[in-house]
Amino acid sequence: MTVKSIVTLENEDKTQVTIHHSLLGESRVASMALRSYADLIDSGMNLGHNIGIGNTTTIVWAEIDGFPIGGMCYAIRPEISTCWIIFSFVRPDWRGKGVNLQCRLILENLMRSQDVKYMASYVSTKNERMIQIALDAGFQPSFYRMHKKL
Repeated sequence: MTVKSIVTLENEDKTQVTIHHSLLGESRVASMALRSYADLIDSGMNLGHNIGIGNTTTIVWAEIDGFPIGGMCYAIRPEISTCWIIFSFVRPDWRGKGVNLQCRLILENLMRSQDVKYMASYVSTKNERMIQIALDAGFQPSFYRMHKKL
């Protein structure tokens, strides 16, 4: 897979945002994505000791004039026809400006074109902002993962 520019959109503040798609390792945003993922781990918002990224992790990401501002890493789980969102990230100075929404809508369209039926993700109970974003996007909790330290 190579980097593919999917679409250029106008952001909420009338800025032109280009959405790209590729394997994470081939993207110009890999280091930013991995730093963001490390921040999630450090803040306790990852799933235990599970590292959900690998060589086949794919990403849609947003850029303005070649400058990455956010993205969404995912993997397709064909056995359950599900696009598994591993994590998403937005530069702090671009949060609240629709970047996550744009990436998710493009990802939804990509998944529909591949006949994927569902999107899913783990969201930490500590990550109140992402819980609200997911609910606003139509995601519904399907179960609680209970955890007890011994």
